Amino acid sequence: MTRQAHLRRALDTHARPNGFDRLVEIVRHEARILVLDIEENAGRTAHAEALAARLAGLTAARDQPPPPLPPGARTDDFPGVSPSHPDLAGHGSAEPVWQGTTAPPDPALRHQLVPSAGGQHRSVPGTPEGSGSEPREVRFDVARLMFGGSPHFPESRLPTEQGRVWLLEIPTDEEGFRVDENFSFCLPALDRLLAARHGRLIVLTRPDQWRRIGGGPSGRWPSARELLAGVGPTAVAHAQLTGRMPDIDVRGWLEHPSIRAMVEHSGTVEVFELAENILAAEQTPANLLPADHTSAGPADAALDAKTLLERRIAMVVDSRGQWRRQLLDWHRHPGRTAFERDFQVAAAALTGLPVTHVYHGATELNKEFGGNGAVSAQGQDAPGVIAMLDAINGELTADDRIRFTRPGWTDSILEYFWVDRPLGRLKFLDWLARAPGYRPSDALEGVSDDHRRAAARRITRFALGWAARHKREAPLAKLASAWREPYSYLWYELVAVLSAVACADNADPAETDPDVAALAVHQRYVHQLLLDWAKSPEHAHVVLQVCAGPFADRYTSKALVRLKHAGRHNDDKLQPVLQQVIARLWQESSARTTLVKEIASWCDAAQHRTSGSIAFARLATITDTAQPHPDRPAYEGDAATKDAPRDNAHSHGLALLRQTGDYTPDRSVLARCWRAHLVTAPPDTSENLVTVWLEAAMADPSQRQVVLEVLRLAVRGSADQIRTIRDVVRGITRIWSIGVTDRVALYQELTAALDTDIHQNVDNFLIDGASS
Repeated sequence: MTRQAHLRRALDTHARPNGFDRLVEIVRHEARILVLDIEENAGRTAHAEALAARLAGLTAARDQPPPPLPPGARTDDFPGVSPSHPDLAGHGSAEPVWQGTTAPPDPALRHQLVPSAGGQHRSVPGTPEGSGSEPREVRFDVARLMFGGSPHFPESRLPTEQGRVWLLEIPTDEEGFRVDENFSFCLPALDRLLAARHGRLIVLTRPDQWRRIGGGPSGRWPSARELLAGVGPTAVAHAQLTGRMPDIDVRGWLEHPSIRAMVEHSGTVEVFELAENILAAEQTPANLLPADHTSAGPADAALDAKTLLERRIAMVVDSRGQWRRQLLDWHRHPGRTAFERDFQVAAAALTGLPVTHVYHGATELNKEFGGNGAVSAQGQDAPGVIAMLDAINGELTADDRIRFTRPGWTDSILEYFWVDRPLGRLKFLDWLARAPGYRPSDALEGVSDDHRRAAARRITRFALGWAARHKREAPLAKLASAWREPYSYLWYELVAVLSAVACADNADPAETDPDVAALAVHQRYVHQLLLDWAKSPEHAHVVLQVCAGPFADRYTSKALVRLKHAGRHNDDKLQPVLQQVIARLWQESSARTTLVKEIASWCDAAQHRTSGSIAFARLATITDTAQPHPDRPAYEGDAATKDAPRDNAHSHGLALLRQTGDYTPDRSVLARCWRAHLVTAPPDTSENLVTVWLEAAMADPSQRQVVLEVLRLAVRGSADQIRTIRDVVRGITRIWSIGVTDRVALYQELTAALDTDIHQNVDNFLIDGASS
């Protein structure tokens, strides 16, 4: 389930639009399904989570009543309490504020609902016996519901838990997958189930997508876009700042001309980034603030509040401009050398590594660029570390790491270089890919693999941010290619960053790694990148590794599309991770039909038959788990949502032959896969798989005839190749059955069926000959 702490933060930082309190009342009392048809970058997730938090009984900090004052005291005697909090940004709502109770309701009354007029629902007031308390509102738990791998969302996918608010994100339309245009047909059935289970469903979608799949307007599942007024960027900034730092001088920040201009010309995403910059500046110690707009030195004297705020604002303004003016002044400084520039870039790229490693990296970068700037790190010919630190305005920490005091300074250095030296980008990327793995032979200090991994993550984050902003994959592609073989441990860090961003559903640093949270805005770019890379033999390994993780659970349909392309590459090195992806996707019942059909298409195509055979063998060895709820719909945080496949567990039936959820076994499709496997797989592999199926037929009588029919269909025909694999199946079964009465009976039954098919082939041949 969604953590209450996260919901509370979401509510505290929510820029509440006009109509929001009415929306809460509608979902609580009048409609069980709400459609949030709002663009992602217009606060859709923020509205959904704030709404869910209110339904869960939480109250925004700004809406909670102030603590009682001592008798005779005045409000202005206490700086933390004021009779009113004027909202400079227009953030407050003119509507009555709903006050949620802070005490948990009595369990017996928690989800008590009765129908009201019009077939809708209202909460029933009630009090515990003898308590004398006021009536309480119904409360809900909150959880995210996975859409699954089908273009439909049947009512069977709604979990049976009572009293839940479900957040269901509709997958975005993309190449190879579109949610069915009749999606809205499932809503009446879902509404009935929600009524029985005292639940609510919030559907997150885009306006253009909802117009395509939502049907006509309905009062039973109202559109939030029609009820909510737009929220301006200043209101968003105000909510973010006061919600995360209640004592911040929000008036001083948002009324400053420079900050106000940036806010007013920003979208929601940019406002979030600006708020992060402001909060970072607020937490920067005064002695680390620049003394003026151009100097990097600390202030020499104590600062009054106004001066301190001005310097913090100046820091934000400069950091939002990527410190371009300061960097330009630095590069223009008379006597600036190439090695100083290279050292600055190396220090920015290799932040977190010991200064020895950074210095070595700078010399290697200098050599990479060649020319007259080449220097030697040995002896005392070249400038040393202390001179370099002084030249780049860096500091050396106690553990021999380089630190810059300006927020965003390292990213700005790399961005400046990238823009300023377009002809040096390829050489820079070559160096960047090698830099974390450097092992200076002359250094006394070693660098642990953990530090190298941290540097790889830092480099990947920079490469991803740059690639997403400029819509060019070159930096990421270079890292993926360079790290795959010699630096596989770095390659896994690249995969981990891409996977985390692909699956990040919010940018809450408390819920997600702060560095990943800052990249969550690039999620759509990462999804497209994975789709493009799935079609490339060079980068398909990255895609499969991502799909073998949480991405397959959260975005099953997208994982299936990417598997369709990545699985077609005949690369033996891809096979282990390909099998991991297939096994993981099989756990999602809604993905099974599409998964089996896709593998069958590989088996049918000569150029992809080997991949198809291996993939089919992986599925064909998955057995039932005999769990009470083998097809329980998946939702985030529920450990019991998945089938846990067990391989070669002969005491259970075959999962491929079991009808579950949206999946119904197609015997002809399975026979096609079997035929390809028998033709292409090594003899011992075929023998093992046939034996697994024969054992399953013995262990589960309900699957006995299905096993025999699928194997029979796989080897039915008169072609030479078919006759060969038929003899293979017959031989494997005979050897397996020797000495065991029940097995002999199964062998005889299969043999009789195969002989019948042979006789039918002969009869057909004679009839065709006579007719001709």
